[in-house]
Amino acid sequence: MLGVTFRLRAGHPQDAPRVLALLSAAGLPISDLVPADLLRFIVAQDAAVHTGGIVIGAVGLEAHGEAGLLRSLVVDPGWQGTGVGSALVVDGGVYRHDFVASSVVQALMDVQLRTGVPVISAVQAPHHFHEHVEHRRFLQQHFAAKGQEAAQACLLTVAGLRAVDQRLAGL
Repeated sequence: MLGVTFRLRAGHPQDAPRVLALLSAAGLPISDLVPADLLRFIVAQDAAVHTGGIVIGAVGLEAHGEAGLLRSLVVDPGWQGTGVGSALVVDGGVYRHDFVASSVVQALMDVQLRTGVPVISAVQAPHHFHEHVEHRRFLQQHFAAKGQEAAQACLLTVAGLRAVDQRLAGL
């Protein structure tokens, strides 16, 4: 396919009919999916105007505690071999920082709400890491500084929780 153009975007519930059809045609499970689940999917959309921007591929990510499960990578047979599947995984799925970050943050919030215990998490993930001395040195210094900031945030949070407990005890 010469001039292949597609774009990646977050899935929407209205994508459900097309995504479910692609998954079903590929023999992948769909019985546990509802339209709202498409919010955890990245879809590839044909960028050609004459197609109306039809969804040509999708990948889902499910959060399970601290782990993420790549779910149901599918590409329309007419688009297979064009790089859509690779783009969904590398640019739009597993390695897409904002998508993974939102899944992790949601999982952390769920744990906090279920247990009543605050969870503090700090993640450093260089987007374009280059294996050379200068970049390593920069990242070591950067991670050390960010680690100190995270530790300070933990101490301030614990102090704040103690202050709340003391005020509540005085009521």
